Amino acid sequence: MSFEHILQSFAKEALLNVITSTELASKVDEKAEELSKKNPAYLYRKQPSPVQISFPAGLLTNSASVLHELGLATTFFTRSPFADIAHHWANVRYCGTLTATRKGMLALSRDGNERVVHHHKTAQSEHLGIGLALIVAKEVLRRTDKGWEFTAVDADVALKAGSIDGVGPVRQLEATKNRPDYFLIGRRRDGRSQQMKVVVLECKGTHEKHDRVLRQLAKACVQLQTVEVGNGVPPGLMIASSLSPEGITAHVLDPPGDENVWSGSQEQLDELLAEDPGESILQIREVTSGQAMDVEQRADVDRKHALIEHEGLSVIASETSADDDFRGPIEVVHIPEERRTWFMRVLARTAAASALLFAGDKSVATGYTTRRQRGAPSPDELPYEGLVYDGSASTPHAHHRLLDTNFTGAEYVMPLPDGRRLEVFRGLETQLYDLLADGKVGPYYRKASSKHKEWLGRSRRSRGSQNDVLSMQPNGTVLRMRIV
Repeated sequence: MSFEHILQSFAKEALLNVITSTELASKVDEKAEELSKKNPAYLYRKQPSPVQISFPAGLLTNSASVLHELGLATTFFTRSPFADIAHHWANVRYCGTLTATRKGMLALSRDGNERVVHHHKTAQSEHLGIGLALIVAKEVLRRTDKGWEFTAVDADVALKAGSIDGVGPVRQLEATKNRPDYFLIGRRRDGRSQQMKVVVLECKGTHEKHDRVLRQLAKACVQLQTVEVGNGVPPGLMIASSLSPEGITAHVLDPPGDENVWSGSQEQLDELLAEDPGESILQIREVTSGQAMDVEQRADVDRKHALIEHEGLSVIASETSADDDFRGPIEVVHIPEERRTWFMRVLARTAAASALLFAGDKSVATGYTTRRQRGAPSPDELPYEGLVYDGSASTPHAHHRLLDTNFTGAEYVMPLPDGRRLEVFRGLETQLYDLLADGKVGPYYRKASSKHKEWLGRSRRSRGSQNDVLSMQPNGTVLRMRIV
């Protein structure tokens, strides 16, 4: 397969099959009930329900959009000196993995299916499951929450803003496996109504049979229950993508949740997002216990738990039986009602940092995150020689004008066997970049949607190039790949 053919396939639109139904919800609930007999953790779950919209013809997308979502979602602070290269690698490693079938369906390519050994397929399905789930989730929310735009924030990165006194960061390796993957922070697209809301997302992916999809969604029912804001659990989406050369199918369920909306004036929003959320230390407040929860008594009987609380977060740790599907105890992160604004601020500023990091700017992004979120070393840990942990050593160095739009970002050039080069550019629309560089997060969010709308109008009128692939997100980030 030629490099030109790969890029052409990368940009070609295809249909992603999307399934959501009462039958699927019932099967997932039955699977969770079956699994709960061996592991009581499955009793602590949300009840799955279908999304209240349908995709009879599928969802039109392309590989470039999927990998753009994946690259943006996995862009976070790391202390590795190879971080910038790793961020580019997230966008190119699966370039030849997805393709469009003759029937116009998005599918695994032959290389992506037959030439990947089994233990590598686990990573492949996990990563592609993230990109596909974000494509589907944002389209579902675009239709159900009209007038809203959503941006993904890695749940562990966001929750890392707090820590447990004497124990360490909230992010503990075993517990993270039992929490949801992402928070989707929503904002009004029209810019007139100053509101924000939160939706929780769990992403799954598999090459295996349908029973594996049911098991994954059954676990997702528990994971989406492990974040509480105020007096309830936020709305959530669970999406499991089944990868196949015949076509990719995304299974979507929408368990009920409690709306979490912040409202205020434009001045209040700008003030909210401009303020550093600060860091908090978790303190142990009390320990209580109860009987094992029965399905019918779920709303009335507390499970065994330890309550650890501080001014921003509290963590409920539940005992579970040994099971490969869950690692360690189930932890429910609780954000008290009085800390809702703090949480919204953390999410919105973390999303801004992700856009800047995607564009290669660690220096400005540093100002939008806490030291703990940046993975700063502890006092007794030696830094890499010559590496500045706060990110001040890295700023965007590339500028491109694409479809009459200026972008600022980072570029990586990879030599090809035939003597040509693959250029990968990750950037942020320049006016939006300047707003974030000036600390104006509120104006950035208000202007991002209009910039994206302008871009879509230009892209529809442009024929483009067979060797040039472009993708732009509503947050103003762009991914460009071309062969020169």
